[in-house]
Amino acid sequence: MDEVIVAQLIARSFEKKHKVLHMYEYCDTFIMEVADMPRTSVLNVRIEPEIKAEAEKLFSSFGLTITDAVNVFLRQSLMRGGFPFEIVRYKPNEITLLAIAEAEKLRNDTSAKTFTSMEALREDLMSNEDDEE
Repeated sequence: MDEVIVAQLIARSFEKKHKVLHMYEYCDTFIMEVADMPRTSVLNVRIEPEIKAEAEKLFSSFGLTITDAVNVFLRQSLMRGGFPFEIVRYKPNEITLLAIAEAEKLRNDTSAKTFTSMEALREDLMSNEDDEE
């Protein structure tokens, strides 16, 4: 087998774990300069396209790729022994739930009063106070 072909086969097997910087022949010997490649693993994530686009824009403003950001997240998780931020399920209290329901009802009520400014709202509230006295 031709020595050049053998050297190329060896180089290909090295490329899986090392980056071949240069390969040359010296005194009938093929010499390869190699650098260790970082060992990586592939992680496939399904994500909504809009979220991905927004995240790419955000992280690029920091000079990061999504891959960089995921690596930061994973390293921080390992350092902290969990999520690097607090995860809570928002559960509004009864008063807040009633306020949300009232706001949704008013939003869909075409006969509800609307105001174009805080001043207009304030005037309406003041006139209502005068009526009650």
